[in-house]
Amino acid sequence: MKRFIVADSAGFCFGVSRSVKLAEELLSREKTVWCLGQLIHNDDVVRRLEAQGMRMADTPEQIPEGAKVIIRSHGVPKAIYTRLAARNAAVTDATCPKVMRIHKLVEQAAESGRFVVIVGMRGHPEVEGIEGWCGAHLVVESAAELEEALKSLPLDKPLTMVVQTTQTHGNFSECANILKKGCTNSETFDTICDATSTRQQEATRLASECGAMIVIGGRHSANSGNLAEICRKFCENVQFVENADELDLPALANAETIGVTAGASAPAWIIKEVSNKMSDEIKIETAEAEPEKEMSFDEMLEESLKSIYNGDTVTGTVVAITPTEITSTWAASIQASFPPPNLPTTASRSKRPLRSAIPFRPSWCASTMWRVPPSCPRSVWMPPRAGPTLRMPPNPAP
Repeated sequence: MKRFIVADSAGFCFGVSRSVKLAEELLSREKTVWCLGQLIHNDDVVRRLEAQGMRMADTPEQIPEGAKVIIRSHGVPKAIYTRLAARNAAVTDATCPKVMRIHKLVEQAAESGRFVVIVGMRGHPEVEGIEGWCGAHLVVESAAELEEALKSLPLDKPLTMVVQTTQTHGNFSECANILKKGCTNSETFDTICDATSTRQQEATRLASECGAMIVIGGRHSANSGNLAEICRKFCENVQFVENADELDLPALANAETIGVTAGASAPAWIIKEVSNKMSDEIKIETAEAEPEKEMSFDEMLEESLKSIYNGDTVTGTVVAITPTEITSTWAASIQASFPPPNLPTTASRSKRPLRSAIPFRPSWCASTMWRVPPSCPRSVWMPPRAGPTLRMPPNPAP
């Protein structure tokens, strides 16, 4: 393995992050909190919450009277709220806002007498929750299913179509085209989450560029499974893992570049564990393949006195970064200081650190010509207006 690239969009989406945060805040005040099913589709996160006092139930009737209850991020059918109220439960609603919007859309459609078509994974908690907010409806998983189902419905029947937030745009577009052709009174809502779209687009790009892909996510996570399927369309070597323990490192041995992405329910600490394990393996392989030769005193002296000329390329290490200057050490005992590159405004505002998984080995020409490092995306590092200034140290005393 040479290097690996972690997708910027990997990890918790807004809805999942909000749900986990609400649960943690509730658990910090309450000894026991109940949830109908898993809060999110990630076993590691669920186990961590259970250690803090979260308990799971299959039905409201299994929850003690007056208990503290949190609604899972996928949402629940409307009737569940009524059944929880009957048990005097204190409810904290952690349903993803994107899913709540779908509930309102299908509820309004039902009140208007419209038939609802849900494009999504049959039996998935999010889809089951949506079903519980509409009247007459149909769940389809593909355009072929929808085309067959429309044969039994009147052409002029008013239809409203929504889509599970984690579905692929390709599947939704095919279904929308079928509905448009087969129904004269239809309305379609693209309710795929923006974070899902961004994650899928980035997974497509990485899978097209990398020799291997690692997809991190729960086995029963719909969006993680979709990411894995997308990656397999563009990359033959794809691993779908829940955590670092499931990594098959020998299978990655021949890959020059490895892409890493993660589903919406994969926490940052699991992504970091996977990255760290791969980093350790990269270091081990490098050490075994190219053992560093110990230099003699004469060789080190010769190296330190080596001259550089216009057109030479030197490799250096960044040793200090300030708001106004970046300092690096270079071959031939040179220290270079230059203005920092222009970093993206969004990164500065969010205060999110730049991904450090990509090896940064910048090379500049001694004539102060800037060369964009091949391993760094142009969206992160941009050339400064002026090249670096090389400050030569004074000649050593004879």
